[in-house]
Parts: sequence; structure tokens; C-alpha cells
Amino acid sequence: MGKRIWGSALVASTAAIGLAAAPAWADWSDTFNGGLDQDWTFVGVGEGPVPLPASAGSTGGSTGLFSYSTAGDYLTLADADDSLGNGPVFIVGFVNESFTDVLVSGTVNMQTASNDNILGLVARLDPAAFNGYTLFIDKDGGDLELDKVTGGVGDGMDSADIFSFSDTGTYYLELHVTGSSTVSVVGNLWDSAAKNTLLASVGGTDAASPFLSGLSGIAGVAATNDPIATTFDNIASVPEPATLTLLASGGLLMVRRRRGKA
Repeated sequence: MGKRIWGSALVASTAAIGLAAAPAWADWSDTFNGGLDQDWTFVGVGEGPVPLPASAGSTGGSTGLFSYSTAGDYLTLADADDSLGNGPVFIVGFVNESFTDVLVSGTVNMQTASNDNILGLVARLDPAAFNGYTLFIDKDGGDLELDKVTGGVGDGMDSADIFSFSDTGTYYLELHVTGSSTVSVVGNLWDSAAKNTLLASVGGTDAASPFLSGLSGIAGVAATNDPIATTFDNIASVPEPATLTLLASGGLLMVRRRRGKA
């Protein structure tokens, strides 16, 4: 059986957003320095659907149930309490630019040791139906989790223990999604954006009605009655062929350097 991590209310809330058609390739990044670099949409789900559009240059906003802020030059998603009646149990943020093969990446700051939040990245997201692929850090279990989410229900693709996990640590996530008839989904968790140490890796394939395109973004989920308190930095969505080309160019340069030394 699938694991419901999003809730049916998200499907209803995002269906009403009315996103416009977007290019077939994603290529954006946001440092959150001094405000948003991109136009975002944030959606909180608790008592009911609460979308919050956020224009580039904005430094913060609130619906009364949840808020976002770029204070400190990183993005914070927060609510007062996720228990029903007091705020959302889930907050997602995305940029309205569609893609096919993509690498979504960014830094995740765990912040509060006492809560059991789940936080991470989303790719090939259809916010109207809430379909997509997700890569999450589960603070309670210290796991890296890869899911295919269909209609708000997550079907676990893979999971792995995080090496030397700290629930107040800062980590760098990468979510790779490529392919069409059979989609390859790979997630990596590094010690930092410098990628000195790989702490966990997960992967899987999807050939059963795979998602072919969609939006990129971030999410925070409250697994218990703790408040959502999640921060992100340097989130980016880049076409996967571009990253492969960069790697190939780097490899070619190394070969030329080695030949020059020979």
C-alpha cells in the first residue's frame, strides 16, 4: 500500500492555482539573498487549501497559517503548529517552469533538534494532481527517502540510512530524474555543497505510468505535532543534459591535461 505523505487537500488546493503553460526545459536557481530571485508559489495544507503566490524580490509573506521568509539570505518555511486547527501539516514551494530530464539541488538546514519534520526536494511535479518524485530527509528516522507520489500518496521507491546523521545538521541534496518510457530517479545526500563526503544515496526506476515532465521545488512536512521550521539555500533546477555535458567537458579537459603531461 502507498504511504500518504501529502494529503488529498493538497490536490484540491493546487488545482485552483491555474498555472500557465511553461517551457519544456527548466533552468533556474535561487540564492534567496535579499529576497526571492524567482516567482514562487507556496501552498500550505492544514485545515484547508492555502496557496501563497510570491513574486521575485519578495522577502516574506504569510497567510496566517504559514509563512515564508528570506531573512538571513536563506528561505525559511514555518508555521505555528501543525496540529489540525492551528496550521498546515505540509508546505510545498515551486517555480512555474516545466522540465523533462532535470537535476534539482540545494542545501537543507535541519535547525530544530526536537521536531520530526520531513524535508527535501520535488521534481516533475504536477501541482494540480499532485504527482511527482520526491527526495526527503526524515529527521525522525535519520533516513534518506525516495518516493513516487501519485495523487498525494507516496509509494516508496528506495530509502537508506544517513551516515553520521545529525538532526541539527546542514546537508546538500541532489535529485536526478531522467528518461521517458522508463524513468530513472536518483537521490544523493552530501555533507555540504562542496560534496566532500557522500552520506547516503538512493535510486529506482519507474516504468508504470511514469511522470514525463513537471515543476521543481521544495517541501517541508510535519510528521508529528511539531511546528514546521525548515530552511533552504541555493535551490536550483537545471536540465540534466546540461549537467551531463558539463561532466563530459570536465572529463575531456582532464584527458587533455594528462596528455599534455605525458
